Amino acid sequence: MDDAGAVTGEPFTQWVLQDIFAADRPHWEAAGVRFVPDVSPYQLAKLRLLNGSHSLIAYLGLADGCETVADVLSTPWGEQTVRAYCAEAAQSLPPTEGLDLPAYIDSLVDRFANPAMHHRIQQIAMDGSQKIPERWLAPLRELRAAGRDTPLLATALAAWARLTRDHPLDDPRAEELRRAWDGPHTDAPRRLLRLLGAEDLADDTALVASVQAELNPGARPPR
Repeated sequence: MDDAGAVTGEPFTQWVLQDIFAADRPHWEAAGVRFVPDVSPYQLAKLRLLNGSHSLIAYLGLADGCETVADVLSTPWGEQTVRAYCAEAAQSLPPTEGLDLPAYIDSLVDRFANPAMHHRIQQIAMDGSQKIPERWLAPLRELRAAGRDTPLLATALAAWARLTRDHPLDDPRAEELRRAWDGPHTDAPRRLLRLLGAEDLADDTALVASVQAELNPGARPPR
């Protein structure tokens, strides 16, 4: 078929609805919808795994000259970074019947690697100050409170911090973020975390040291 208006899609779909209908409802499960008693674990999985890894690879990808998500997944470091980040962030998710996290992570890697989906990482990187608290800081708090190591989340924060230092920002708080680099650069990670409302994480000396180590000259995406 020759169709000049064809739109490329992707094979992945996921519809999860909380089953709290007051009366009869359509049998949407026949079309693949999953009805669950509580949708919040699925929301957390999307925010912390899909959206969180999206933001991480966007900031790392911009530093490495990539333009799209698929470009990042075609690098030697892209897939291993997504998988390592998701393995770390998944430890903050509650056990949920019916949510197969290894399969979900596999599906993310497949979706991100699809070259037909021209998802520009510059767009994902926009408005980081609004996205990062839910995507990274919430799981970071929970994991560190549980005594777990968070090297990939530290890498994520450093990648974003590097962007606030080295690139023009498309962010509603762009000027405040830029000013966080005024004065000694070693204090910038703490200032940036405080701008995000994360006073507790700014006072986490070990975390700040990990972020600062990633910001040293020569720090680049893992390979």
